[in-house]
Amino acid sequence: MDSVAIEQPLRILGETIGFWVQTAVILLGAGAAVLTIIINGRLSRQSIAHNENQELELLAKRWDQHKLKCDA
Repeated sequence: MDSVAIEQPLRILGETIGFWVQTAVILLGAGAAVLTIIINGRLSRQSIAHNENQELELLAKRWDQHKLKCDA
């Protein structure tokens, strides 16, 4: 009878610890996913801005070349 009285609380304690470990792992995984989405979004916006700047520089060069041709 004594072993049952000891085993039951230990089993419950083990299940409780297991539950909280699983919960922590799930929350960490979700947090990592959110951070990945945020970082990818920021990098994407930076890449788009960089491409737009390159396009504007190219247009400015073409405009300058066009003006030189027209002035000549």
